[in-house]
Amino acid sequence: MLILGGEAIRLWAAGHIGRASRTRGPEVGSLVTTGPYARMRNPLYAGNMLMAAGFGALSHPLLAAVWSATSVGYYSVIVRWEEQRLLEHHGSDFALYCQKVPRWMPIGAGRRGEPSLRTAFRSERSTLLVWMLLLGATWALG
Repeated sequence: MLILGGEAIRLWAAGHIGRASRTRGPEVGSLVTTGPYARMRNPLYAGNMLMAAGFGALSHPLLAAVWSATSVGYYSVIVRWEEQRLLEHHGSDFALYCQKVPRWMPIGAGRRGEPSLRTAFRSERSTLLVWMLLLGATWALG
C-alpha cells in the first residue's frame, strides 16, 4: 500500500507541476501552489519516501527503516537546495508560500486546480519504469 500511495501522490503532483519537476539545471519553473502543492511543498519527494519505505517493507522491516532514513536525508538536502533557488527566483511569493504551506506534513484541503493525467503520466513514465524494475528485483530476491 505504501508503494501505491506514494505513486498516487506522485501522479497527483506531476499532474500539477508537469515536467518542470525533472530539471536540475539553472532554470526555475513557475511557482505551483495548486493540488498537493497547496498542502505540502514537496509532494513528489514525500511520495518517493513512501515508496522507498514500501519497497523496504517488502523485503525486511529493518531495510524499510534504512531506506526511509536514507531517503529522508537525501531529499532534505535536495529540498534545501531547491528552495534556495526558488527563493532567489520567486522572492517574496515563495517566502509567503513557505509561511503558509509546510515542507513535509500536509495540511487542509488546499486549492484544487485541475491536474492533467496526461501530463502526470508523461512526467512519471521513467519513475514508473524504475519502480516496476525495483519491485521485480525485490520479489526475485525475496
